[in-house]
Amino acid sequence: MQSIRTLITEFAYPHLDYLLSLVDRDGDAAALGGFPCMADNGGTVIGMLIRAAADAYLRAPGEETRARLCRFFSRITEDSPLHTWGKLSVLTTLRMLQNAGESDILSPKTMELLCRRTDYDDFFDRETLSLKNGLPTNYYHVAHSCACLREELGFDTALYSGKIAEKLLEVICGTDSGGWMDERPPRGRFDSYSIGMNRSMVGMYRSLGMEVPPELWARCRESAYIHFANRNRCGTGISYGRSLSVYGDTESMTEILFAMRNGLLDKADIPEAVAYLIHIAEKLIRFWYRPDGKWFDIWTGGRATESYRGPHRVLEVNLEITTRLVSLLHDAVALGFADTIPENDIAPVAGWECRETVFQKEPGKMRALYVLRHGEHSFMFPFVGAAGTSYFPFPSEAYTAEAPVEQYHPFLVPVLTTEDGREVMPIWYFDDVKMEQTGDTVSITATGNCCETDRVYNLEKMRGETDIRFVTRYVFRDNTVNVCFTFEKEYDAEILYAGIRDCVTFYGFSEETVSDISDDETFHTPHGAETFCKTAHGFGRKFGYTLTL
Repeated sequence: MQSIRTLITEFAYPHLDYLLSLVDRDGDAAALGGFPCMADNGGTVIGMLIRAAADAYLRAPGEETRARLCRFFSRITEDSPLHTWGKLSVLTTLRMLQNAGESDILSPKTMELLCRRTDYDDFFDRETLSLKNGLPTNYYHVAHSCACLREELGFDTALYSGKIAEKLLEVICGTDSGGWMDERPPRGRFDSYSIGMNRSMVGMYRSLGMEVPPELWARCRESAYIHFANRNRCGTGISYGRSLSVYGDTESMTEILFAMRNGLLDKADIPEAVAYLIHIAEKLIRFWYRPDGKWFDIWTGGRATESYRGPHRVLEVNLEITTRLVSLLHDAVALGFADTIPENDIAPVAGWECRETVFQKEPGKMRALYVLRHGEHSFMFPFVGAAGTSYFPFPSEAYTAEAPVEQYHPFLVPVLTTEDGREVMPIWYFDDVKMEQTGDTVSITATGNCCETDRVYNLEKMRGETDIRFVTRYVFRDNTVNVCFTFEKEYDAEILYAGIRDCVTFYGFSEETVSDISDDETFHTPHGAETFCKTAHGFGRKFGYTLTL
């Protein structure tokens, strides 16, 4: 284990400078890992390039970096598209320059153009306080951030940020303390915003010069401990939802750093929190980064992520990961642990530990997250709805048992065929989820109505709730996870599964371990592993399996 300063100092700044020089040299033909860098069509990449160039200028001011920054600003004001997050990146950079006393680096004409280009009226209606174009609810945060920054910069005289803040609070505070962003009811989505919005709300209050309510600090503490409960020596963060792969790791890093900066972690937990941050940084640099091509790779060699962050966002990903590492170093210096190497690593757990977070309860529905630890294993277990395999109610652990992203078939979940030919699954519409812990054994029971699928191999379309009831019981004991699905009567059924490294036993038969294909022995991922698909019919009204760790 190395210190944060040792890990980051000689890596992050040179990589940022390399990315800027690459774009300077090759322009629109710039590429990383064979993927074109400038394919972004929303202005996000240009916005992040401007931010990186401004940081480089403030770090080492000089004519070359000044000229580079001005070129990027010139491009954004002339011909680059600029939407939502791209606008926010530009506004954030302008404030950074203003706070550093360097606003005069840009001409009045450029500032006038940027004032027009960063207006948020194209995606937010100020009069009705509603989002346009069907955007998910987390874009209230983007609209509010743009409003605050434009008012600080003097671009807007009509102060809408307070009104947008009230709307955002209305959206967020309608949930339980853990946080939940139900972006398009009733499907919902769990990702970094699900728990990170509490952190964003604190920033919102501070930007308005308002005192942060005690209940919001309590929500932030709860959010931080969701991540802390998942601590592990692999440096893995959230392992499902759209925060998969590297963004799951960086989100845990960001959330824990925020908690440490604001005194939300108990003093006794600080040493393991520091160890976890070091492991995350090690994983970012030693696994996600490919030194042969000088790029962070989340797409090839077993590192696959979901199509939402396809390789057309390669430059955006590289800029963001490197910037987060720089932020980690800054915070570590400020908090006094930049040179710390913890005496003790993250301690293995005897028996099973379980942390329950209820995100949302409403009549007839329940959404919750369970984080379980055993030995050096760490599972995240969601009951948050269904919008793809990443949301299946399956106890998943990165590197041991994890659903391949964007695989449109059920993962260790039975598919029932009814007499009239419908195909249904117990993956949604939970009306009751209970957790009990007795000694070193944890049991979780979920009940609800099955949902009908459009077709088994494509769950993007869900036909809706059925009247077929189910009960699922998960028992975590010793080094096994036992699962049993119980239905009202017998059905023609099948169970499909994929991406399992260790032994899975289905009532009398087992499959060999799926070999890992990663080229790194420490930080491997099964996302690109060979897919096994076993169909088993005629199991009656009960289906189950045992996962042996």
